[in-house]
Amino acid sequence: MCYSAEIQADYKKLVRQFGAIMDLDAFAKLWLRQNRTEKRPKTPKAMDDAFREGGEGALGLIAKEIAAWDLLGAQAWEADLFTQRRRIADAERKLATKPTKTAQTELERAGRKQAQVEGWLSDLRRKEPKSKDYRIFPGWYAPVIVSENGQRIIRPMRYQCRPPKAPSSYDRDYPGTYNARRDNLERAWKDLFGYRHGLIVVGRFYENVEIDGKNVVVQSSPAISRRCWLRACGRTGRTLRASSRTSTASPRSPTIRSPRWPRPGMTEQSSTSSPNT
Repeated sequence: MCYSAEIQADYKKLVRQFGAIMDLDAFAKLWLRQNRTEKRPKTPKAMDDAFREGGEGALGLIAKEIAAWDLLGAQAWEADLFTQRRRIADAERKLATKPTKTAQTELERAGRKQAQVEGWLSDLRRKEPKSKDYRIFPGWYAPVIVSENGQRIIRPMRYQCRPPKAPSSYDRDYPGTYNARRDNLERAWKDLFGYRHGLIVVGRFYENVEIDGKNVVVQSSPAISRRCWLRACGRTGRTLRASSRTSTASPRSPTIRSPRWPRPGMTEQSSTSSPNT
């Protein structure tokens, strides 16, 4: 199941390469804070960084809103960091006087949480880009090019698939609707596929695969997949092997078989979700 992907968030390159214009009003509404209790929209850091430079008009408004979200996030994480440090100090005092399993567990949990929060703060303040900044996950927003009246327009859309007329609660009731099975395209998704679905250009995508009873994140590249498909088609027709993929598991992990790919002359289709604004 594909659960994450790397997108191209360089808007200037998108505009130059595809002749698209940006719907700045849509991006401004994405980050606009209606009230203090509303949660920040989930967006890749690369997308935020592209707007942090600011500019005139809507660009300046977007940069201002992102800066406000950054400040709220930093304050919350710094408060959480103080809490975790206090938990660690309390657990260490208990262990110094009377070692117990409860105190040791508390120390370990607080330590993991502290490292996690420190990582969030570090990423927020980091200026140099990293590959993980371009990754999106289900429910996250990403720049998508659409065509309206012959004009290509870039808008923020969610990596999610919600059927027409379905309420927003549908996303919570069916959290797995970011991935459509190919055999369901003409059934559950017949009103969307071919009408309201979209294709997203990604540099890599990631899947959760079970190996020896454990979940492993497998990284795949479209270029690698294409080479593997070209080697397999027209020859043996055998299923492809995950040796063409880069896995976070040990190099000695067993080979994973992937579904059979189309034969020459068949249309290669992908199960893509339809982002909704």
